[in-house]
Amino acid sequence: MTATIVSAPPGRRQRFEDRWRRKPLVVPLTVLTAASMAAFPLFPLLRHIPVVLIAINPNAVLLVWSAPRLALPIFVLVATVRLCVADPWNYALGLRYGCRARDRVESTRWGPWLVRVIGVERVACAIAVFVRPSRTPLAWAGSLKMSPRVVGLLDVAGTVVYVVLLHRGMSLFS
Repeated sequence: MTATIVSAPPGRRQRFEDRWRRKPLVVPLTVLTAASMAAFPLFPLLRHIPVVLIAINPNAVLLVWSAPRLALPIFVLVATVRLCVADPWNYALGLRYGCRARDRVESTRWGPWLVRVIGVERVACAIAVFVRPSRTPLAWAGSLKMSPRVVGLLDVAGTVVYVVLLHRGMSLFS
């Protein structure tokens, strides 16, 4: 009686290797998501410390709530840092999985329209990163292999403009 060693089919092995290569990109995003989810149950305890709340979870509800309670420089610094923390990983995901990132942009309402209006995909992507520095435009920039420095500058500048406008807008109501 002889024993034969059978290896896994190539497709299954490839999926296993892809999963392990993806881990360095997905784990930090998972940790940030878990921390963000903790902000709402902790709100009653941390409502007197709005800077900690937006450091944990910079969603629009908490940003709007904390804007009138914080000075502009502190608000801009904390909100910008926290909003930009995950962006390098989103860019790297687009860099690694370029085709899927482009497919996601094409499935949005604004992606194909922006490319048609501007005419050049890289310029349209740069505008999208500045105007809406979030997962999809950053992954799109990665899929186009845009310069990380340019993407980083557009990302930070767009985030600062967003945060300052939000703070100024909320100060009108207080």
